[in-house]
Amino acid sequence: MFNNPEWATEQEWDAYACFGFAMQEAQMIEFMFLVMLVALEAKKINTNPEETGWDSLYNDFGWYNLRKLFERIRKHISLPIDFENDLQRVVDMRNELAHGFYWPKNPNFKDKTAFEAQQELKDAASLFSNFAPRVETVMMSLIDTISVKRSDLEAKTKELVKGNKKG
Repeated sequence: MFNNPEWATEQEWDAYACFGFAMQEAQMIEFMFLVMLVALEAKKINTNPEETGWDSLYNDFGWYNLRKLFERIRKHISLPIDFENDLQRVVDMRNELAHGFYWPKNPNFKDKTAFEAQQELKDAASLFSNFAPRVETVMMSLIDTISVKRSDLEAKTKELVKGNKKG
């Protein structure tokens, strides 16, 4: 059934592709917050990345949602209020997409057209894409501040992600 392109129109396929792209953009933000939290917790435990238990930190925090990651990060650092406000919009949009985009929003709900869905999803992807560089700037500044080398962090993160995909 799912391999049969006849079960959805071309516009519906495009809407599903937009949904996937928007969620991937949201997930990148979530992952950057995970990297920040792991770096902060690793710094708190020990300054040597090889002795911090990266694997266990990644596994512990890898199950956190975006809001929970941010709440834990706020225990370590403070961020500008405009950043927090924009993050709240990102979290709300991400949750709407993940948990209710295709659900009726009221009893008089009429199915969205594929075109309407595509536009909403493109708007969401744009919100996420525009916020991601701000998160990356904070992440890299944080990493520089806590004296974790970017190359070490990138190498360890790749190793952890690769290992996580095996399990």
